[in-house]
Amino acid sequence: MTEKIIARISKRDVVHTNEYVWGNVDAIGMSSALCVKNAKFNKVFDNKKIYVTDDHSIPPSSVEMANHNILLRKFVKKYKIKNFFDANNYGIQHELFPNYGFVAPGEFVILDDSHATSIGCFNALACSIFEEIPYILEYGKIWLRVPECINIELIGKLNKDNYVLGMDIILKLAQTYRNKNRDL
Repeated sequence: MTEKIIARISKRDVVHTNEYVWGNVDAIGMSSALCVKNAKFNKVFDNKKIYVTDDHSIPPSSVEMANHNILLRKFVKKYKIKNFFDANNYGIQHELFPNYGFVAPGEFVILDDSHATSIGCFNALACSIFEEIPYILEYGKIWLRVPECINIELIGKLNKDNYVLGMDIILKLAQTYRNKNRDL
């Protein structure tokens, strides 16, 4: 699925592992003014595809964090961002995308949060990006390398007497493959 998404965003039929491509993003999620604090750009690529929340610093833990929230709100106002979610009313960034339908299967999303990859559970592709956010905000594009992909197919039935969650399965897979391949 990853290669299909990257092929779509790069307007190509096929992409290959370790190849570098330019791709268009479907959406950007921001929860920090740090990404744009010193950035200088005149426009955003699409103010309807940018989603902003102040979830990581409510309530602010310091004067500095309070100032970051002010800066984030100024950014939203300056660029007329259509989707601003005050954390007091909406929740945290990586839940906003799925809860409000801002991500769909096959889409490519950029978030300034280390939990970005959790969007993958919706059959979408997400990257955690920080320093490049200003460029992506202005142009809606990113340069990326096509990652190595593996396909894991789970076959069989779980024992009805055992209580197994998706987390149990993914932890077992991570344990199994991490032992065999240190780079995974």
